[in-house]
Amino acid sequence: MGRAKKIFVGNYKGGVGKTTSVYYLAHYLAERYKILLVDLDPQCSLSEICLKSTERDLIDLRDDESLNYALDMYLQSKKLNHARFSIDTRKLIKNCSRNHRNIDFIPSNLFYSNGGLDELAIDMTTEQAGLENLFILHNFLLDHQLEEKYDLIIFDCPPTNNLITQSGFLLSDYFIIPTIMDKVSTKGVAHYIKIVNKIYEKYCANKDYAPFIKLVFGDKPKLLGVFETMRKGPSLPQGQSELGDVKMYETAIKHLNSISEALSNGEISPEHLKYKELADEVKRDLDPTTLEVTL
Repeated sequence: MGRAKKIFVGNYKGGVGKTTSVYYLAHYLAERYKILLVDLDPQCSLSEICLKSTERDLIDLRDDESLNYALDMYLQSKKLNHARFSIDTRKLIKNCSRNHRNIDFIPSNLFYSNGGLDELAIDMTTEQAGLENLFILHNFLLDHQLEEKYDLIIFDCPPTNNLITQSGFLLSDYFIIPTIMDKVSTKGVAHYIKIVNKIYEKYCANKDYAPFIKLVFGDKPKLLGVFETMRKGPSLPQGQSELGDVKMYETAIKHLNSISEALSNGEISPEHLKYKELADEVKRDLDPTTLEVTL
């Protein structure tokens, strides 16, 4: 299987169908690849969608069944002078068996006893040796050999810039941005791309330990492309000029509301086929044997 390629999907603008897009893209990419979804968003929307496909809810999760638990244990281990410990990933990693057996997921949990991901992110940032916490997500994947068990690991990133999100950026090989194509939103996309680049430069070029951080995380994540959501009518996108030469996928998603409604019930909408077209475009960017971007 080789080493998984990691992709994050994000946008600082909310309400663009990011989480719905992550799930449907995974559904069709899973026709070729074995996929792990990781929910980095404190709102836990992807977790709710995935759990519905297993006929469970967030409130049903025990503490040791969430990403919160894994990150928390690494934080506590550091406070206790890096005491050795083991996490049972059989409890943590779940399968979307109702909709696609080739998709596993790690949920985050609003109801975790020691705080949501946003609270854990504050703990990670305010620790005295905060830079060390940048590696917690990396170490979790490494310790449990998750990159050897999957073809793709996809992070659903929140519209915030905390240490957990930054860690997801640095870990990833590629990223994809969903957006509404008005001028304000597309300016936000250009800004988002700049922020991703600045985060990489901050840690991998400008820090005292930059050579080591770059050794751990590798090259800067590459933008696979931007795709349009929630297009109304046949009119052409108004914000195209704001994106310059940024690659746009040809597929535009229109009927997002009905698709989202189906997902809220743990189902796959009959109006989902545009995501199949979009996934086919993404597959063409990913070589089926090496999973490298074809340019």
